[in-house]
Amino acid sequence: MNKELIEEYLINPFTLMIRPIEREGKSITEIIEVDELYYSAESPLSIIKRNCGYYGCDYEGRRNGTRQLINITHKAPILLESHTPIYFFPTKSPQHEFCAWIAHDQVKSFRKGNVKATTVVKFLNNREYTVSISSVPFGTQMSRTAMLRIEYEKSVQRIEMYNMFKQSYFMKASEERGPYRPYK
Repeated sequence: MNKELIEEYLINPFTLMIRPIEREGKSITEIIEVDELYYSAESPLSIIKRNCGYYGCDYEGRRNGTRQLINITHKAPILLESHTPIYFFPTKSPQHEFCAWIAHDQVKSFRKGNVKATTVVKFLNNREYTVSISSVPFGTQMSRTAMLRIEYEKSVQRIEMYNMFKQSYFMKASEERGPYRPYK
């Protein structure tokens, strides 16, 4: 794994987790990808907020979207990017200095950690990392994010069905007019 210090990080489908760590007495952010590891002086929440903007919405807009779809306001998961789609959830209140952000679709399994109030997360690349959250709240965050994913996909399907209905209605209406007859 590469250990590179970066200034700005772009969250992508290979991002597993963004978490704060202590390094040489300083709090920095560790960014874990499938095959890469980066460090940043930027906080996890700042990275999430900047990436929301990069993907065309602000952080509050993403949180409001979550509230509208699943009525969750505390430790709300977010749909960071809708075309891929990329969903992240926080392990604590996002403003908490030790809050990590986990990529929902990258989690393979999780179990209670050996240390109190920790969870061992196994990602799809089969690497395991310990995070500072009990396994029950971690499971709740996984479920909330799954709910967000389902509700978002249902709303997209409703829009697609509406557009198909609307399109077929107008196609039918034009066909009922009869054959084209040029003016004489």
